[in-house]
Amino acid sequence: MKLKKLLSTVFIAGVFTMILSGCSSPSAEMYSKNTPTLTIQQYFNGPATAEGMLQNWRGKQTRRFNVVMNGTWANDKEGILHEEFVFDDGEKQTRDWHLTMIDAHHFTGTAHDVVGVAKGEQYGNTIHMNYVLSVPVNGKPMNIAIDDWLYAINDKTVINKSTLSKFGLNVGYLTIAFTKS
Repeated sequence: MKLKKLLSTVFIAGVFTMILSGCSSPSAEMYSKNTPTLTIQQYFNGPATAEGMLQNWRGKQTRRFNVVMNGTWANDKEGILHEEFVFDDGEKQTRDWHLTMIDAHHFTGTAHDVVGVAKGEQYGNTIHMNYVLSVPVNGKPMNIAIDDWLYAINDKTVINKSTLSKFGLNVGYLTIAFTKS
């Protein structure tokens, strides 16, 4: 009986540790020495294209899309990134990000379908953003938390890996490859 109680306690402690470690996220600052340097105001200035896919929580591909975008910066502090999405089922969406630099490493962003304010940080070859996106599901808006990680592979290519969650549970994944011309 004591062994069963001990194993039960160890199991609960292990599950608790996994839950806590799953909630922590690495900081973009840990990539500060990586090159090439990626900044939102430099990479997303002018035209770019992207291809991507959405996956459900099990990893099954559910949608594919292409994006044409253009960023304009009035100065190095405020910019607009216009995105035009075309999904594999023909659906079209647009988003205009209004981006504001707080300092060299931190920025905020807003858009019509972003709930509140997105928070971003950039160090080395990495940009990290957290925000809540209002996504229509069966005609009703559903708020999905997005944990975005963008990594510069070279001066022209950036890979974006995102985790989508609701109530702290992963509901999907997003992968995008950006290309500058």
